[in-house]
Amino acid sequence: MSDRGDPANFYATGIAAAFFPSDPPRFFEAPYSCQRIDPIKDALHEAGFREIRVEALSREQIIPDVAAFARALVHGSPFIAEIRARGGVDPERVIEALRDALPREFDTAPTRMPLQAIVFEERRR
Repeated sequence: MSDRGDPANFYATGIAAAFFPSDPPRFFEAPYSCQRIDPIKDALHEAGFREIRVEALSREQIIPDVAAFARALVHGSPFIAEIRARGGVDPERVIEALRDALPREFDTAPTRMPLQAIVFEERRR
C-alpha cells in the first residue's frame, strides 16, 4: 500500500473529483490513518519507547456486494456532506460511478481490495 492510505478511499476521492474538478471533496485526504512507519517510530522514540518492533500485515478483502460497498463509502462518512455542499450532482451518480470503477481497479469475480495493517509493539523503559 502506498502513502495514499486506504485504496478504496483514494478511488472514491478520484471519482468525486471527476464530478467536481474545480473543488473536489477532500474528506478522504484527511490523515485518519498512519501508513508511514518512520514518522510513527520517531514519535514513539520521542515518547520514550526504545524496543520497537514493526510488522506489516497484508491481505486481500473480498467485497461481496460492490454496490453496497460504494454506497457505504459515500454515505458512511462526511464525504456525503461534501458532495451535497457542492451541489449540482446527485450523490447517487457518484455512487454509481464508484460502483463501476471498483471492479476495474481491484479485479472482478469477486472484487478484491488490498489492505494493510502496520502493527507496532514497543516497550518503555
